Amino acid sequence: MVLRHFVRRTQVDKEISDIITKLPLLAELSVDNAMFMRNVVKHTLSENWSIALDEVLLLLESEVPDVHENSFLTLAQNLAAAADNSQIYVYLKKVWISYLLDCLRLDEAATELDELLQILPSDEDFIALQDRYCELANLRTCT
Repeated sequence: MVLRHFVRRTQVDKEISDIITKLPLLAELSVDNAMFMRNVVKHTLSENWSIALDEVLLLLESEVPDVHENSFLTLAQNLAAAADNSQIYVYLKKVWISYLLDCLRLDEAATELDELLQILPSDEDFIALQDRYCELANLRTCT
């Protein structure tokens, strides 16, 4: 019975993997990530970008488990771009940079900040994130 359940689970995982790899937006997701974000994935597969993005925002209101956070935030940004929603895209970029700083992925955070501060040099949130980056990187001056 246990072996049959394991074989069935493996078959289901393979089927889910086959489905999500058909769409480039979802191709990098693991089966566990896809299951966590199942409503996002469902609407993404249907190319209902706005509805998928609404599902992302609902998940953001709750606590996204650490194990899913990187994949979730990457997909969220890509969905905002696909939905052509620049306001949510910028918001998600801020969440992404904060996540990178939380994980001490400072090189990636610096690259993101440099790009976005060129586009939005007076954005208070990006300036605050840059200050946080500087503190974490132990830099005395940041320009």
